[in-house]
Amino acid sequence: MSLEFSHLLKIARDSVEERGLVQTLRQGPKYVATYLSRRKAWEKLEEADGFDKKYGTDTTSMVGPAEFGVSPEKVRYSTKYIATLPRTFERIMNAMDICFEDYTFIDFGSGKGRVLLLASELPFKRVVGVELSPRLHEIAQRNVQIFGAGTQQRHKIELVCTDATAYALPAENTVFYFFDPFELPILRAVIENIRQSLQGNQHRIFIAYVNPTYSVAMDRSGFLERIHAYHGGPPESAAEYPWSIYTNKVA
Repeated sequence: MSLEFSHLLKIARDSVEERGLVQTLRQGPKYVATYLSRRKAWEKLEEADGFDKKYGTDTTSMVGPAEFGVSPEKVRYSTKYIATLPRTFERIMNAMDICFEDYTFIDFGSGKGRVLLLASELPFKRVVGVELSPRLHEIAQRNVQIFGAGTQQRHKIELVCTDATAYALPAENTVFYFFDPFELPILRAVIENIRQSLQGNQHRIFIAYVNPTYSVAMDRSGFLERIHAYHGGPPESAAEYPWSIYTNKVA
């Protein structure tokens, strides 16, 4: 089964569960057309940015859950790895308008580490990648070494190979990054962990969610508010993936 087909099949399954079969069949063709167009647009922008060519890293190619190197049960709610465009990351960081020195950066589903490399060029207190796949984790380790040898990284990148729901969250100001890394059940569990980490603590958190397929987890969390959204525009114009930024509500 191809990576694209398996991804679309999982999206269809989720849609049937949430919207019903009739609504899914009605909206399905439009979704597939948009998905394929945006994929093609991403490929053009990725080639134009030339990140791997510039640094000698291996962060571009997509990888599906079947290639993660873990049992099918563990990747049931995982989605494919896809690299964030440097231009997209820059837009998101600028939109947050924060003092990076006051925040830790954590990428859930960090994959091959593209976003971690980009974040390491900003003055975050710490940069952490959380990845389930040991194969992607190993690739990220190599990329970090290659990138660090050719650039002036501000600090060391921490790579953690574990289930996102098991990662112990810091009780400090944090930017959380998600590029649609997993489906709703896992995302809800991670968002709940974030909510619990805020209890009794007075720190701020920001969440960047790229390609926000399951934004309902944030929108219905009760403690987050969306403060920025980029809707992507028509994919035929080579627009980037859509993204949203959330922060915890202040009483």
